[in-house]
Amino acid sequence: MSSCLRLLSIVLLVWGLIGIYGRQSRAAGTLGLWTFVVVFLGTALTVGNTWAEVFVWPTLAQVAPKTMSGTILGISPYLVAGLNVSSPLFGLGLILFAGATFRARVYPRWALVLLIISIPVTIFLDPTPGSFQESIGQILLGIAVAALGWHALRTPTEERPLHQSTGNDHL
Repeated sequence: MSSCLRLLSIVLLVWGLIGIYGRQSRAAGTLGLWTFVVVFLGTALTVGNTWAEVFVWPTLAQVAPKTMSGTILGISPYLVAGLNVSSPLFGLGLILFAGATFRARVYPRWALVLLIISIPVTIFLDPTPGSFQESIGQILLGIAVAALGWHALRTPTEERPLHQSTGNDHL
């Protein structure tokens, strides 16, 4: 059940990142665009990893239980490479994106600091499954993203006309 919730939350994060970036795209400039690309790619890869965790690993455990047994050395190098790319890219992408967003000065800075802090907290606290410490970083990440999303939804956008009138527009 927790894997399903994690899958739902990471899929929603992909959409949330689009909305958060969209609100600040002009202020964030080229650096903001590139950090968005990195975090979007890292999040998309993490969606794939979490999807596999929910659907593929349980199926493999039933169909071919010896496939995932043993040490990390016995696991496919493709799987190890994929995990070694997606997780760090996701974390690094979030930190870089938060830094560029902090620089753009569009969102509350406390939420961005919380977003940046959530990554090392997730990495360095005890990852024992079922312990509260395992959840602290994810809770901080969730609060930060929720605050950024709330701010994006509550802040009015600039109204830009779709069509500039030249004064000669007659129907």
